[in-house]
Amino acid sequence: MSSPDQDPVQHPAGGPAVNRRAVLAAIGLGLLAGGCFTPLYAERTPNGGVSAQLANVDVKTIEGRVGLQVRNALIFELGGGAGNPALAPYRLEVDLTENTQSMTVDPTTGRATVELITLNANFRLRDETEDKVVLRDRAFAQGSIDRGAQIYARDRAKRDAENRAAREIAARIRERLAAYFTAPTPPPPSPADKTAGRR
Repeated sequence: MSSPDQDPVQHPAGGPAVNRRAVLAAIGLGLLAGGCFTPLYAERTPNGGVSAQLANVDVKTIEGRVGLQVRNALIFELGGGAGNPALAPYRLEVDLTENTQSMTVDPTTGRATVELITLNANFRLRDETEDKVVLRDRAFAQGSIDRGAQIYARDRAKRDAENRAAREIAARIRERLAAYFTAPTPPPPSPADKTAGRR
């Protein structure tokens, strides 16, 4: 007499019968494999997790109106609305450039009808405790505007596009910093490695 978990189960589509125990084992393996994945912002590091590390980044002043928008968005993205931390162990420095391109031109008037605004950011993350740059990277974001005949409407549209691009570039910088804090820290070189390096 066979046990119930060993009885074959008929395939609902009329296919070959499958063993109930094999099905349960496959489900169990799937659940175990699912436990191998850890969310990016999980609180698993000794210093309180990625969120706590991001909140310990001081965002330095960025020049210009758009730079102010990027800095404000970064402070909110990193600290969750808690503000810029004082005496933080990390400092973020951002160099921002803006470029405007005419994408389409009215053939009658020769004026641009659609413009593309591109923000480029070169940023550095500095570890203040060791006084060294631990991460260098870049990010960019774009926003398009329909350029109307009215100058004030065009200026307002340009400002809105710049603000959208500023929020987007801040989100991309945050993702890069989160990836840096999530990566395991390489162990310091052993004395033998240092000796081999001198040779």
